[in-house]
Amino acid sequence: MKYGNYETLKAAYPEEGVLHISLNRPEQVNSMNRKMIEELLDLWNALIHDTDPRVIVLSGEGEKGFCSGMDVA
Repeated sequence: MKYGNYETLKAAYPEEGVLHISLNRPEQVNSMNRKMIEELLDLWNALIHDTDPRVIVLSGEGEKGFCSGMDVA
């Protein structure tokens, strides 16, 4: 199963059995907003039916950090 229709997430299979998910708001140090939470919930719900990934790696885009928390702006 392929994932990629998300605005705030990137998802790819770099190798068989490994799904790499990246938080993709580097200009806000990957702070979580309502859109990102909705997309994460959608992705996790879709993964219930996906038997391909054996390992899921969650990371953040950019150089400053993984996730700065909730976007309160």
